Amino acid sequence: MAKTWEQYVWERHERERLDELDRQEANKPMIEKQPPLEAIVAALADLDAEYRTEEGADDWVTVPIGHDEAIEIELPPTDMNTQPDGDSFAVYTRTWDRTHALDTEIFLAVVTHGLVPRFVRGVIAEYEASARAAERAMAPYDFTYTQGSTNVNYLEAPYALLVQAFGDDGTVSPRDESKCMCTWDVETKHGAVDVYDYKIGKSYDPDGLDRAQITDWHVQGEPEAIREMLAMLERYRQRGEK
Repeated sequence: MAKTWEQYVWERHERERLDELDRQEANKPMIEKQPPLEAIVAALADLDAEYRTEEGADDWVTVPIGHDEAIEIELPPTDMNTQPDGDSFAVYTRTWDRTHALDTEIFLAVVTHGLVPRFVRGVIAEYEASARAAERAMAPYDFTYTQGSTNVNYLEAPYALLVQAFGDDGTVSPRDESKCMCTWDVETKHGAVDVYDYKIGKSYDPDGLDRAQITDWHVQGEPEAIREMLAMLERYRQRGEK
C-alpha cells in the first residue's frame, strides 16, 4: 500500500525526534555515562578529586578544600537514602590530614549523583568566599583622612579598625541617635576628638547601612588632638595594637 503524505511527514518527524535524542545522549555529561563514583571523580578532576577504597567499607570520593579539610562523597546511610541504590550520595565536610579523613565531620546533604559535582563546586565556592573574607578581616586596615573646609573633617576607615583602636563599639556615648549610629569620644593629650557617622546609618534611614558596613566618618576636634588620634589609628593599622 502506498504511503500517504501524512505518513511521510510523521516518519520524517519521528526520524528527527530520534536523531535529536541520539544527539542529546551523545552530549550528556560524563556524570550520566559512567558508574556514579567514577563519574564524580572525572567531573571533579580539576579539584583533585580522588577515588578511595578501604577494606570493609564502601568506596568514596575525597575532594580536598584548604589545608585541613575535605569534602567526601559516599553512599548514604540506609535511613537517609530515598533513591535507588547508587543513585544518591551523602556529602560531608571532614577534617583531613592530607592522607585520610579524621573524626570531625559535618553532614551537608544527600544529593542525586548527577548533581553532586555542581553541589560540591557550590560548597567550595562558599568555602573560598569565607576564606577570602577572613583574610580581609585579618589584613591591615587602611584609612584616609581629609581636612574639611569647616570644623568638620572626614575619615574613611573600616568600622572594625575604629572598634579595635578606640576600645568600644561606638555606642557608648551617642552623639545624635536620630542621625548617627556610632560615636567615639577619643581622649588625647590635646583634648577629645569626636568621630561619628552622619545620616548614612539605619538610625537615620531604614535602608541605610549597618554599623559594620560604615566606612565614612565625620571628625571634629583640635588639630593637635586629631593628629594624635590619627597616630593611634596608624599604630593599630601597622601592628594590630591599640
